[in-house]
Amino acid sequence: MEVVYHEMSQNFYCHVDSLDTQVLHPLGHHEQYSPWVPLEIYFEVSRNYSFFDRDLSQDGTLTLVHQSEVQVRSYEGKRIDACWFGTRNEYVRPYLSQVLSFLKIPEDMHSDLVETIIDRGIQIRNLDSKKGPKVLRMRVGIKKYHDWIRCEYCSKEKQLERDALIKKTLKRVRVVADADDVNEVERGRGRKRRRVVRESEVCSICLEEFVVGLEDLRSMPCTHVFHENCIWRWFERSHLNCPICRFEIFIERGSQDEGDITV
Repeated sequence: MEVVYHEMSQNFYCHVDSLDTQVLHPLGHHEQYSPWVPLEIYFEVSRNYSFFDRDLSQDGTLTLVHQSEVQVRSYEGKRIDACWFGTRNEYVRPYLSQVLSFLKIPEDMHSDLVETIIDRGIQIRNLDSKKGPKVLRMRVGIKKYHDWIRCEYCSKEKQLERDALIKKTLKRVRVVADADDVNEVERGRGRKRRRVVRESEVCSICLEEFVVGLEDLRSMPCTHVFHENCIWRWFERSHLNCPICRFEIFIERGSQDEGDITV
């Protein structure tokens, strides 16, 4: 059965981690150390999808059905002076906001995320104890949470829509005795032409022979014939294809509302 989920909410979470400091080769006796401390920032954006059942669990919370996470974007920023974070240099905020725009983070989230990155960058710089030339490194992980909830009504509507479309692709079939003239039966009394099979043939799903006069047979578009109940049980397992040749049934669905997912 197809299940339709409606999106309940979207939330952002930002976590900034310090990475191992890269220590550079020491300077010679006649060289002077520069006060400039390079800082490399690695950005990663991922999405977390949580699907919930509408039925509540025993503790009154929604039941989690499935959860997945995927990384959608990453970006390695150029080196900037870590001291700029401490002085809130006017270059830092526009630069970080530009990177967030490149990562397709909504603009209304930029201000809070930029302040979080700056505050954590200051902490990383102040806590680093390594002397001499070095490159500080940090990772900015931005995660977007999508919460979806199952809709029983829409799921049933989708199922009914699917079943109706499948029925249109299946053709009724008649069973005749082996001795009968198939062409005569097909022409029979001005009726609408119908696919005919002989009683010696079998349903490839249940392996039972077809019985003369049986009306509950259906032919797939590929012309393979099965008992109606057998082929519907096959479809209910999410197999929209022929059990024999794997011919797939194409179903042209109606439009789906934005913010909905069908699985």
